[in-house]
Amino acid sequence: MDQWIEINELWVWAKLGVTDRERLIPQRLVVTIKLWIERDFDHLDDSLENTVNYSSVASETKRFISETSSHLLENLAIRVGDHLLARFSFPRIEIIVKKFALPNAQFVSVRTLRERRSS
Repeated sequence: MDQWIEINELWVWAKLGVTDRERLIPQRLVVTIKLWIERDFDHLDDSLENTVNYSSVASETKRFISETSSHLLENLAIRVGDHLLARFSFPRIEIIVKKFALPNAQFVSVRTLRERRSS
């Protein structure tokens, strides 16, 4: 079954941009995180230990992004996905990052799907 947990439009502050000046002042980004978990929801036994603590994922995402500096939105999305895969136990993650950079557009966004590598 294809089941996931989704954190929608998490506000984060990031040092992001091509120029040094653009990265000087943190700017607001909005991140959506889609997490696939190891078990079907039917087999979670109503226990947090059998799923992913989405509050911890959100906190770690905010911490990681606030301590990171990237030139490209695309690079930031990949780095966040890989970091969360390494830190938490889930097989797949989708990251969408929105930046409010263009005056005549609601936002610019990137999307990446990352999967845990088999050992």
